[in-house]
Amino acid sequence: MYQDKPPIQSYFGVQEDEDYIVHYGMPRRSGRYPWGSGEDPYQHEDWSDFLVRVNKLKASGWTETPENIKKEFGDNMTTTQYRREKSYAEYKDRCYRVNTAKRLKEKGNEEKA
Repeated sequence: MYQDKPPIQSYFGVQEDEDYIVHYGMPRRSGRYPWGSGEDPYQHEDWSDFLVRVNKLKASGWTETPENIKKEFGDNMTTTQYRREKSYAEYKDRCYRVNTAKRLKEKGNEEKA
């Protein structure tokens, strides 16, 4: 074995017989800014993603047939499950919009007719 070069472990900073610090990341952060500090706190919710996906599919001419649902959302999703998921997503979206309107009204940002 060629010994003129240091072992690969020392190159990456791994110490075998000394204590060393292990980096474990930052909990609840997504990079530079704290978690949830964005303008829209629900921008990555499951219901929102599902609704956006359905709306994009429909905009491209997709129809809600059993074959298309199985093709897009997997073989294990039935039309009943799809409709329930879509109804729930629409309900959550409506709740979010109503709560946003109430919050803006309390701040004094009422809609002018």
